Amino acid sequence: MRVNVFTAGGEESGKKINLNPLVFEVEPSKDAIFSSVVAEMWHLKQGSRATKSKAQVKVSGKKPWRQKGTGRARVGTLGSPIWKGGGHTFAIKPGVRSHKVNKKVKQLARKSAFSVHVKAGTLKVVEELKFETHKTSQMRTLLKNLGIGGVNSLLILKELSENILLSARNIPNIMVVSAGSSSTLDLVSSKKVILESGAVEILNNLFDKDKKASKGDSE
Repeated sequence: MRVNVFTAGGEESGKKINLNPLVFEVEPSKDAIFSSVVAEMWHLKQGSRATKSKAQVKVSGKKPWRQKGTGRARVGTLGSPIWKGGGHTFAIKPGVRSHKVNKKVKQLARKSAFSVHVKAGTLKVVEELKFETHKTSQMRTLLKNLGIGGVNSLLILKELSENILLSARNIPNIMVVSAGSSSTLDLVSSKKVILESGAVEILNNLFDKDKKASKGDSE
């Protein structure tokens, strides 16, 4: 598939670029997208939550009352989970809970997400972007020229540029990533996707490299 390449001014440059059908024209897999997004959201968790067990709460070690003869239930410690101020029965411990997804499923999920945007007409390719300074107004102008405003958008660059990153950081609904680090979660969370022409070349070859590598391993 060949698509038009736009200038930073939002006009057609007269150039066309090829989108690899193995990346941008696959049959979308909802299951692969779901599994990949769930895994990425799990990995975003801090894993810092924690509660204290019976052994960790600070209470007196003295037995509240004698074992027999009071008419009340037996109690060995004030740290019992059934008491106010006691520990948790199944105390939560810090740690990142991972959700494993196979490499091929991850690849299919990303390709599916790209293909959905292409089919919906929400993906645009622009020429190489160069910002001489880091001004928010520059990014706002770019988004306005490309007809993108007020919706969650993803700008995928060939390589991250400090000026572009700084220009976009004060705009709440734009995310800037490099071609190699774009994730399925980023793609499905965005209503519009802007691809720098250099990023298209990387994405066209990215999955082919993985395919060749796996083929080489099997040989």
